[in-house]
Amino acid sequence: MSSSPSPRDLPSVDSLLNTSALRSAAAKIGQAAATAAVRPAVDDLRTEVVAGRRSTPLPTVGDLAETIAAALCLEEASRLRPVLNATGILLHT
Repeated sequence: MSSSPSPRDLPSVDSLLNTSALRSAAAKIGQAAATAAVRPAVDDLRTEVVAGRRSTPLPTVGDLAETIAAALCLEEASRLRPVLNATGILLHT
C-alpha cells in the first residue's frame, strides 16, 4: 500500500536550483528569473500535497528541474522575436 506524499517530501528551492538543468537555465536567463520560476512550481506541488489531491508519487528532483527548465526555455524563446528596424528608411527618404 503506497502512502500519499507529505510536504516533507517536497524538494527545496535550493536543491532544484543546484541541478545541472536549472544551473544551465539560470546562466541563460539569470538567477532571479530561475528562482522566480522554481518557487511557484514547488508551491503548486505543496498545495496539491496539503490538500490531499496528489495520490501519485512526487517527481524526482531531477525530473522536476528538467520540467521547469524546459518551461523556462519555451518562455524565453517566445519572448525573443526577430524585429526589422526600418526607422532609417523613413528618415532618409
